[in-house]
Amino acid sequence: MNKQKFYLMICIILILYVKVFAQAAVDIPLSATDGNTTYALAVGLDLTATNCIDPQLGEYDINWPPLDFAITFDLTPFGCPSGTNSFRDYRASGNPPAFPFTGSIVHWLWWSVSIPGTPIDITYNIPIGAEMYLRDQINGSLLNLGPFTGQGIAIIPGSYTSIFTRAYLIMEYANISPGAATQSSVLINNGWNLLSVPLAASDMTGTTLFPTAISPFYSYNAGYNQVTTLENGKGYWAKFDSNQSITITGNYVTGNEVSVVQGWNLIGPFANEVIVSEITTVPPNILSSPFYGYEGGYIIPTTLLPGKGYWIKANQNGVIQLNTGLRE
Repeated sequence: MNKQKFYLMICIILILYVKVFAQAAVDIPLSATDGNTTYALAVGLDLTATNCIDPQLGEYDINWPPLDFAITFDLTPFGCPSGTNSFRDYRASGNPPAFPFTGSIVHWLWWSVSIPGTPIDITYNIPIGAEMYLRDQINGSLLNLGPFTGQGIAIIPGSYTSIFTRAYLIMEYANISPGAATQSSVLINNGWNLLSVPLAASDMTGTTLFPTAISPFYSYNAGYNQVTTLENGKGYWAKFDSNQSITITGNYVTGNEVSVVQGWNLIGPFANEVIVSEITTVPPNILSSPFYGYEGGYIIPTTLLPGKGYWIKANQNGVIQLNTGLRE
């Protein structure tokens, strides 16, 4: 089996697990990349979680040959069978499990890099009430990064990956409960913007989410419509008088699907970046144009960014699946 087919097989397995099994009560998505290949990871808390594989939460034991770049959670140190690895590592919220939860959970990252000294970028979006740390196994003397909160990228430097293949990923929780809010930053340009709402906020009014807008918000459905309440998964035009960053506070949107109608649509991704080449549709092959973003002029993106809006044309009604799993 060649490498590309292997990646595809794992991606399909992960997508099926995400759709079939329940989401953890506190689900914190991460992604890790060496600059070429990116993996979707996750940590979090659930009343039903154990230290080992939890199929009901979409955890899956990854048994693979050495690859150019790979990164997983090694579950072996926590009482699991030797060689147990998973892209997700959910844990119980205490003993006995309960919410709200305050405490520290240690995860064990394992990786393999194709070129010694390659740094690993870990993109995170940490909910309110949690902090993330990255440390080595010798009291943080060679790797001691964090605390990381909110949204950003943590970099495991090449000077560390050239020697070591493991690190602790430590989550510190303070009175956290299911549905804990997270935050996402939306970059706004001076002038007109195509934007979207990456999180489910408690108040989805446009002027609450984007209070510095100097125009109404416009959606599109066979023509422009002025709207006051925004929806996740849809794109909107709005005008601003300066470059700025706006922070959206809310919860992750469940699922990865956006409905489209025949003709042109304005859509937006959710809290995670989406590689355009990984997008699928139901029915298949209903997209009849590239995706178009707007940054002072139209662009054709290779990645859909949270908080941005995009034009897409469909040849019939259907659903776009914004897949954010394993990708090459």
